[in-house]
Amino acid sequence: MATEATILCVEDDEDIRFLIERALKRYFTTVLLAENGEEGYRVYREKKPDIILSDIQMPILDGIEMSRRIKKENPHIPIIVTSAYNEEVHLNNAKAIGIERYVRKPIVIKNLIETIYEVMGKKPD
Repeated sequence: MATEATILCVEDDEDIRFLIERALKRYFTTVLLAENGEEGYRVYREKKPDIILSDIQMPILDGIEMSRRIKKENPHIPIIVTSAYNEEVHLNNAKAIGIERYVRKPIVIKNLIETIYEVMGKKPD
């Protein structure tokens, strides 16, 4: 049985976005998608998800700036960022604005699901 939660996944790579969507739909009731930070911010404002999963490096608006805008409106929303790079500057910026966790790519789905549940303060069903 899926956990009652709405997860917003913001990822510019279509293959990764599809993989994450398929996995998250097995665990959570609603999965929203966006392909860049600008779209992610719009979806956040319209749908008010419970948690956000976002890539750091994306075109149009990166994950850090999108997260900064969202945290300004809602400092309590859990945000998890992902990246294929060990970007110390980005990670420090993420911590400074209150991003909860960082998941390194390539994403291991089991670890991602565990991280989401940890951030939510829940255990998988």
